[in-house]
Amino acid sequence: MVMTQIKNTVRQVYLGMDLTTGFTTAALSLPATVINVVLTAILVSFLYFPLKKAMSSVF
Repeated sequence: MVMTQIKNTVRQVYLGMDLTTGFTTAALSLPATVINVVLTAILVSFLYFPLKKAMSSVF
């Protein structure tokens, strides 16, 4: 989360925003990052074993 915030802040500053505005803009994108992480963890936990079983029967 911290690295994502830093990366997004640096990107916004690079694109021409001042530091305060860039930090705020980056902070507003953090909820989307959290949602993506949670959904990915849920999907992987549900899909891993069925896909592993299916792939072991194929190969």
